[in-house]
Amino acid sequence: MIDLSNLSDIEIYELWNNGITYWRAEYQLTPDETKSRKDVVEKLSHTHSQKVLEENRYPKKDATNLDIMKTLTSIMTNPYDKELNQIERDLFSIVIRAMNSDRLIALGFERPRTLNSRPVLVPVDVLAHKIPNYSSNGLTLRKGKIKIDDVKFVWRRYIDQVLNNTKSIEAPKPAIEKPVVRMSRAE
Repeated sequence: MIDLSNLSDIEIYELWNNGITYWRAEYQLTPDETKSRKDVVEKLSHTHSQKVLEENRYPKKDATNLDIMKTLTSIMTNPYDKELNQIERDLFSIVIRAMNSDRLIALGFERPRTLNSRPVLVPVDVLAHKIPNYSSNGLTLRKGKIKIDDVKFVWRRYIDQVLNNTKSIEAPKPAIEKPVVRMSRAE
């Protein structure tokens, strides 16, 4: 496991800030043929759903409850869901393998998060617990009492560069104020 204890708060925050989302990490790790297959299956799934909705757009006047249930079932079930779920599980396992081999490191903020919170390493078992779901607040991972918000992923090579760099990541310098020139009227 990588040791980030030698990094300052600014350095670790900079690592987290330059991190990528789960989906970007997944995309960068996935072989092209798997990406293509996922795209094809997603398009087929969408086309199937659109077709079923179009076929059942106008209910029959003499439709029974059983007919309505069959229609709803055909709308809710998609023959491509199983394959799409398998592809998602395969992609998830690629990310987990990268984390297990320390090629990819996850950083996030423990709850409750305060202004002084520092990003922490996310243990692989917390991520491996469940395939992530996206929320508007970013990636949140939960396992038991552990809750980590705003999880981002950082490539190990970037962390090694920061750890081996003798010069710290500097805080951004404040903007230099431009002098104000005031013109006065000649008297």
